[in-house]
Amino acid sequence: GRVVWTARPPLDVALVEIAMEQPPHPIEIAPDADAALPDQPVLFIPNPLRHGWMVHRGVVVRRERHETPAGVFSLLFTDLPVQPGDSGSGLFDAFGRLVGLNTWTRIGPNGPQGISLPSDTLRSIAAAVRRGEIDRIDQALQQEHPSKGHP
Repeated sequence: GRVVWTARPPLDVALVEIAMEQPPHPIEIAPDADAALPDQPVLFIPNPLRHGWMVHRGVVVRRERHETPAGVFSLLFTDLPVQPGDSGSGLFDAFGRLVGLNTWTRIGPNGPQGISLPSDTLRSIAAAVRRGEIDRIDQALQQEHPSKGHP
C-alpha cells in the first residue's frame, strides 16, 4: 500500500491506497454516529497479529465532545479492550455498519477503554476522496465540521 494522506496530530488517521485486482465489498458507514448512544452494543476486531482473529463485543459508555484539527466531534467511548496496535480498527454497530474508527485507548482502573472517531468523520474523509480532494482533505473536513457547533 501507499500512504496518500495523514491527519494532523492529535488525530491518528491515515488513508492508504492499496492496488487490488478483486477488492472486498465496501463496508457501509453509518450515516450518523449519533445513533450510537450509551449502552448501545458495538463490536470490533482487534489487531489479528497479536492473538489471531477474534471479535470483542461491548457497549458505548459515553459520548464526549473533543476539539481536533478537523473540527469538534463527539467521540465514542466504549468498554471495549482497545489496546495500542488496534488503532484503525473499525467500531461496528449491531447491523454491521461502521460507526467509528478506533483511534485511542485509555487505560483506567477497570481496564482499557476504546475511544473512536465517529462515522461522521469517516464519511467526510470518504466524500473528500470521491470529490478528488485528497490533497485538500484537511480543508474539506474543516468546511464540513467547523470548530464551533458540531456535536
